[in-house]
Amino acid sequence: MRALFIIFLTLLGLELVCIELNHALSSLHLYLFTGGLLISSALFSLSYKQGLVAVFAIGLSYDAHASIYFGTHALLFISVYAMLIHLRNRLPYDHLAGRVVIALICNLVVFVALTFLRIDLVAQPTSMWPRVIVDIIISQIFVSLIAPWFFSLQSRALELGNATASRSNFN
Repeated sequence: MRALFIIFLTLLGLELVCIELNHALSSLHLYLFTGGLLISSALFSLSYKQGLVAVFAIGLSYDAHASIYFGTHALLFISVYAMLIHLRNRLPYDHLAGRVVIALICNLVVFVALTFLRIDLVAQPTSMWPRVIVDIIISQIFVSLIAPWFFSLQSRALELGNATASRSNFN
């Protein structure tokens, strides 16, 4: 239970940092999205049930400040987490490069899914694709740069909290 609380706090901290960065970048019309990093870090650090709780809670906190229906991020995060949990034994989560690649793929999938869910809110959807592509590129670069640090932060936080990460499949 302690590991769940520690991982959730690190996920929430990253979300708050991204909120502040998005606020600072709003004058440039840029948007950073790190949802895939949050999902993959819970996948690699927690058991199935604890990860599900952490992903659901962080999805709800994303929904609290998003301009879409409440529960959309949480449902999407849980869906991606459930798909990844079945691939967990085949994923290279012992190597940092594998974790970063999985976080990037996860981030891309969630970002594109959210884009298609929100596309009906735009009067001319074709006019928004250049901005979406720039946002995807910026988000992927940001996730690839911050993911090693974030994985290290989580492992160090677990060490400081005397908690152990359980990676069993369905506990």
